[in-house]
This record gives sequence, structure tokens and C-alpha cells, in this order.
Amino acid sequence: IYTTGGLEHVFQRGGSPESYLALSGDPDDMGVVAAAADGGAVTLQTFIGRRWMRAFVIEGMAHVAGLARVHDERWIVAGRAGGGGGMIAEYAPLEWRLTRVPAPEVRAFLACAASPEQGLGVVAGADGAVVWYLNGEIDAETVDPRFDLSAIALGPDGTTWAASARRIWRRPPAPPGTGVWTCVWAEDAAFAPIVSLFVDAGVVVVVTADGGMLEGRAS
Repeated sequence: IYTTGGLEHVFQRGGSPESYLALSGDPDDMGVVAAAADGGAVTLQTFIGRRWMRAFVIEGMAHVAGLARVHDERWIVAGRAGGGGGMIAEYAPLEWRLTRVPAPEVRAFLACAASPEQGLGVVAGADGAVVWYLNGEIDAETVDPRFDLSAIALGPDGTTWAASARRIWRRPPAPPGTGVWTCVWAEDAAFAPIVSLFVDAGVVVVVTADGGMLEGRAS
């Protein structure tokens, strides 16, 4: 755990080697880590008050690309299915339940974000696909089918941001399935995909797969 004062705490997991793919939650409350064992299954590992539950194996999922908390006790999981194609699921660790969520047929889902206060989640994927999850209801939108969306974020004012290689889009607050996306940055020479997107009041910061950074501020 890093804070403004520097490194605060290190958690050390035991067992066989594994790769951590995503983390979402509160270290002092409850959180979920997506992990993949070397040559093995993809799992979800839940901690409650810094105590770990038994790992939950995600049947039929080859890779987790995104994990976001949509409720006090529920998470959305996004990635790629074992047989190919994108996969989204809802995970309820205290109920020991994973439920697959209906979604458009795309090659993969690559990122997700959420607002647990609203019960809202949003997932981005290949071919410009965006899937909205609102209290269990699903809606889909397409930003631009020419681009694979590799990062997505929900701003504090309800604005949604999505990014790919060469493009960043903005969507003003609107009900799921009804929004209008506007391209706010385009650079055809920037081939590295954007892999991280941070949004706060009046500022957007992105990081690309090759270590580049881009910052935008409200005028």
C-alpha cells in the first residue's frame, strides 16, 4: 500500500507462484484480487479485514483484464473466455457465486470501472464496445468500431472517459445506452494503446503501454 507518505504496508501471499492481474477493494475492509497460476486456472482471491478466503476458480475464463467493485459485496469481472471472445461476470464473494453477464460478441473485454455508490459499472472492449451494468441491468453502446477500447474511467461528475491507441473519448452523464461519445484527443502516430486512465475534477491523466504519459486539464 502506497500513500502520500510513501510505502505503508506490504502483503505477502504464500503458496505456489502466480501472477496478479487486477485488484479492487479496500485493504481495511474487503477486496478481490484476480490471479493466474503459472499454466493454471484464473482465480479470484478475496480478503476481508486482511484475512484471505479460499480462492475461487473462474471456470471458462482464460484471462482477467478488469475488476471493479459495483456494490459493497459485488464485483464485475471482465476479460476473455477460454473458448475465445469477451466475457463479463458478476462476482459475489460472500455468496461464493459467479454469474456470467450477457454481453456483445467481441474478441475480448479489456478494462472496466465502477461507482459502487450508484451500483454502476462500465466495461470496455474490442471493436469500440462498451457495456453498462446498473443494478443488474445491462445496456450496450459502441464508441467507434475501428478502435479497441483498452481503458475506461468514471469521473466524479458522472462523465465517462474511454481510450484506445490514438484516441480518447468523452461521454457526458446520461442513462446507460443513450450517451453520445465525443473524440477529445486524436494522434494517429501514437500506436501504443492507453492502458491506464485516471480522472478527477478538471484533470485527466493517461499512461500508454510503452510508458508514455498524457495529461489534460479543463480550461
